[in-house]
Amino acid sequence: MSHLPIATKDESDTAIHNEYLQDNMDIFFDEIESPSASAQKQLTTLATASIVGVLTGVNIVIFKRSIEVMREFCYGDSYIANHFPLFSIPMIGGIAVGLVLLSGELPPGLRQTVTEVDRDSMASMMPERTAERSPLRQLQQGARKAFAAATTLGSGNSLGPEGPSVEAGMTMARVVSNFVNDDRTRRFQENARKVLVSRGESSEDRRDGYWSQLDDSPIIHEAIKRRRLFLSCGAAAGVSAGFNAPLAGVFFALEVVQRALLAASEEDDDTPNSKTQDSLTVDSISISAILLSSVLSALVIKFLLGSEEALRVPSFSLTNPLFELPLYLLLGSFAGILAASFSAFAKLTKSVFVGELGPEFLKDFFKTIPKNTKPLVGSLFCGLMGVTYPQTLFFGYETLNGLLASKVFPTQDALSLLAAKFSTTAVAASSGLVGGTFAPSIFLGGMLGAAFHNSAESFAHFLTNTFPQISPLVFDVSDLPAYAMVGGASVLAALFRAPLTASLLLFESTKNYDVILPLMASAGIGSLVGDIIEQLLEEQRRDLDNVSWGDLAMKNAQKGDEH
Repeated sequence: MSHLPIATKDESDTAIHNEYLQDNMDIFFDEIESPSASAQKQLTTLATASIVGVLTGVNIVIFKRSIEVMREFCYGDSYIANHFPLFSIPMIGGIAVGLVLLSGELPPGLRQTVTEVDRDSMASMMPERTAERSPLRQLQQGARKAFAAATTLGSGNSLGPEGPSVEAGMTMARVVSNFVNDDRTRRFQENARKVLVSRGESSEDRRDGYWSQLDDSPIIHEAIKRRRLFLSCGAAAGVSAGFNAPLAGVFFALEVVQRALLAASEEDDDTPNSKTQDSLTVDSISISAILLSSVLSALVIKFLLGSEEALRVPSFSLTNPLFELPLYLLLGSFAGILAASFSAFAKLTKSVFVGELGPEFLKDFFKTIPKNTKPLVGSLFCGLMGVTYPQTLFFGYETLNGLLASKVFPTQDALSLLAAKFSTTAVAASSGLVGGTFAPSIFLGGMLGAAFHNSAESFAHFLTNTFPQISPLVFDVSDLPAYAMVGGASVLAALFRAPLTASLLLFESTKNYDVILPLMASAGIGSLVGDIIEQLLEEQRRDLDNVSWGDLAMKNAQKGDEH
């Protein structure tokens, strides 16, 4: 067994310090290997995951109610709805976000949050520095961003609530993890404090003396791993509560959050232990914790808001799922192209808003105006587009559910709405408005699926009318909602590189097992095609994005103003 060496100020007290730490580290290693200590640690992990799930569920209930209150204020029987023109109402959200930005930057996206959590773990080993990341400050930061998101969405801007829901879960996880220190950690802190006092050092001297030798400590590595697990639990609980879909929440943690953990480990030079990030599926306790947190969050939502799913897909028929499989694969390919195009366009619009792209007058304009006024520009664009296409404004999931329920939807209308939502979502996110792209991506895919269904149906009719002799070989395509739903899942899968999350999300919404096969096939192809196209376009992978929590990803977001 190897033990941690201690550097001393001179040779005379080297033996004293090494003997002191040797005795304490023997206890630490014995406790790590003790079955009773291991069982207690697992129970603590599950209890903490449960608390994170319950608190996240309550947090999401408050967040959803806040959006409803704001929407009623803006569009209900109110003075604003009766006297303000429609295009100006989304600007209320832009103004509110701008006011929030006056008080400081908003919390970072998913990957940057992982980096902060790693540093929180280091700070937890340095008692003199823990005040810098107090739970109260984390709650305040989370509340500021939740308020910005509620006003953005309640006023109708073209984003979704899932990104803020994930961030709410991660905030709860960070707050709760501050209070989870096992006996080994507390004794480690006390030992560290005594060594620092005897050496006359400060814990601020992170790269010198005593602390420089702790980067590879198994105890610090365990603290980082534990906090990352709780962060994953919070993200899973956020998705679960946002959509009332616990399975999708679990796979979101395993597909999206896991990738963010690995990306942060590769790039962060300040937390060496994070470079040894293990897969969340390595330890059974990790899977159990994520499952428990996701399920409890969904149960809280069902208890407080009812059991109705966020996405309500009506009954539909899959006429010939086997023979239609090539059509679903082709739809998945188009979905991958659409997702890659959206990522590229979002990158361009972000460059415009930071003053790096466009005509000189436009670059000068965005370089000159204050950062907190840019959300107002994005909300104005959403409002103007909403005058012609009110379906692009966010009114909860009612608009999306109505579109998915349509048995007949003209191709021209579908493509027009697709283009309008495509542009408003990219502009809204790039301008600094706060929200996610889960719901918008399903909207985009739904419109793509509707147009694809109409084209496939028209082509089938063309074949039977032109070549009557082959009519027995031409099969009827499934209902339009089937293609709209598969298209929505495919664009979601391609944009987030999460085919299992997207498939399970729509499956939990439909409760139809027959649809899972075309869903998974199309979502898998969409994710693959989107990845290939982005590589051809030299786009950065979306797990390095940072427009919201990582919901919309652009590497160059760090060059300019982020939220």
